[in-house]
This record gives sequence, structure tokens and C-alpha cells, in this order.
Amino acid sequence: MKITPIDYAQALYESTHDKKREEQILVVHRFVEKMRRQGHIHFLYRVLHSYQEMCNKKNGKIPVTLRSVDRVQSEIKESVKNFVLTLYPHGKEVEIEDRKDKDLIGGMVIEVYDRRFDMSVSRKFQAFKKYMMSSRKEKKS
Repeated sequence: MKITPIDYAQALYESTHDKKREEQILVVHRFVEKMRRQGHIHFLYRVLHSYQEMCNKKNGKIPVTLRSVDRVQSEIKESVKNFVLTLYPHGKEVEIEDRKDKDLIGGMVIEVYDRRFDMSVSRKFQAFKKYMMSSRKEKKS
């Protein structure tokens, strides 16, 4: 049977979730060493990412990254929190990381786990351009 990064993350979670901080550090150190010996160290980033997701889900925390040109107003953050809680009703707490992204023209991008909600001006412009190009092709036919 092939071991996947999620299998490793599940094993790591089960090995650490009920331990004190000092014990967790020791377990993680041994775990990483075992992955290295088995030639699976290249999975480490995905394992740790999956592990963090498992911990957050068990604790009811939902990490959200909110990217925009400027800091987002508290009313908008509250709307984002409510939106995320409708997507993930298991959540007890939404943790928003507000990042300035100078590459954006305007709007915002919301990232929750592996999902992305792109409401940026660039994305809207691309959608409009695609619509215009398809309309143009229809007129030629």
C-alpha cells in the first residue's frame, strides 16, 4: 500500500493531539526523521499543511487569507466571516489574515483551505474579455 501525505498527516495528528508541547516536539522530530529514512521527506510540506488543517478542523478554527490592495474594513471582514461559516458550518472561529497585495488592481481574493474566491478587478476584467471574445465569435458565424 502506498503511503500518502494525508496518511502521514493523520498519523502525526494521532501521535500528537493529546500530548503536551514538549512531547509534541519530540514526536514531530522523530516523525520527520522517519520520513527522511523512508525517502518521503519531499512530502513534508504537504504533510504539515494537511496536519494543520486537521488541527484547525478539530478545534473549529477556519483560517482565511484575505488579499486586497489596502487593509479591509471591519464590516467587510465580518461579512467574509459569515460567508465562510455558511461554507463550513463545523467552524467555531474564523481567523482572517489580512494581507496587502500590491499586484491587485482592486477588489479582493479570499482563500479558505484549498478554495479560492477571486473577486479582484483583474478577474472581472478577464471574465468580461472572455465574454466579449465569445460574443465576437458568435457574430462572425
